[in-house]
Amino acid sequence: TAPCIAFAASKIYKDNSEATLIITPSDHLIVNETRFNEIISTAIDVANEKHHLVTLGIAPTRPDTGYGYIEFDRNANVGKGQATDVIQFREKPNLETAKAFVSAGNFYWNAGIFVWRADVILQALETFQPSLYQLFASDLSNYGTNEEESFIYNAFDSCEDISIDFAVMEHAKNVSVVLSDFDWSDLNSRFAPVTILL
Repeated sequence: TAPCIAFAASKIYKDNSEATLIITPSDHLIVNETRFNEIISTAIDVANEKHHLVTLGIAPTRPDTGYGYIEFDRNANVGKGQATDVIQFREKPNLETAKAFVSAGNFYWNAGIFVWRADVILQALETFQPSLYQLFASDLSNYGTNEEESFIYNAFDSCEDISIDFAVMEHAKNVSVVLSDFDWSDLNSRFAPVTILL
């Protein structure tokens, strides 16, 4: 996902340097669309006001090793639908670690839904993945031209296959999570649970 995001952010940034991007998987089920839109609006506000990388967190219903986990301050006094700073972002832990996270109560699943400004994610890529940044964002002159297709083919052919979670989210410090309470299911999960959050 990191190369795809690098491409999208670079292309959009060329047209609008203050654009805000919403990154969503295509295989997730969102049941309560009204609440989802409210959560996204909160994430957009945080992304623009704090220049943070914002992720949506889902309260875990079991220790699952297939999800990344987001730790936030248990004393932050933050409620559902609100944002708080992320302490750490841990991608797909082992089972014992996942059990500890769920027991702690201040770890949420990473839904893989992100909101951020194009310039903020590009700066993060430049810091943590300079080779990826170099391929997609160092020269924006090819975007929107007849050269774009060959430029992109070359960039994707040359880049590392890495998720945005490993590439950026585990390293960045300017990360917020919105504690989300819309009904959600990762349909591509081996369990495909419908997580009902009341």
